[in-house]
Amino acid sequence: MSRSTGRRKLLFLVHVEPMFEKFFPENYLKFVQLAARKFDRVIALDSQVDIGVCPEVQRIDGVEIMGWGWGYERGEDYGNGIENTIVSYGHEATWVPDWLLEMNVDMYDVVIAGGYDTECLEDWRCVLDYLSIPFREWRHIVY
Repeated sequence: MSRSTGRRKLLFLVHVEPMFEKFFPENYLKFVQLAARKFDRVIALDSQVDIGVCPEVQRIDGVEIMGWGWGYERGEDYGNGIENTIVSYGHEATWVPDWLLEMNVDMYDVVIAGGYDTECLEDWRCVLDYLSIPFREWRHIVY
């Protein structure tokens, strides 16, 4: 992590879910919980495919759980009525969620973590790049 800019800090945790635990490094969930304390706002992205984000993430003070996953098709309308899919390197197409379009992200230093690094996390990078939202990755809590 680089020096603070004095702005609030926002952490997006991508798909830290029980169905992916086999990919987590040792003590991963403990590191996630400790890391979350350094942020003013934590948003955990739930794929809505299985049982939700890990209980350890749900217990993070103030965590917000937002739906966002994979399996989208180009040209489909997923609610926002605008160009809402982009070419992605992780999966074929990625949804730009309405709730992200409505957020005032400019007030935050954005950090991303979670996984899976070359799939869903890559999709989230593409979404943020598409919206010209600058971000950093906290590689210590990427799986």
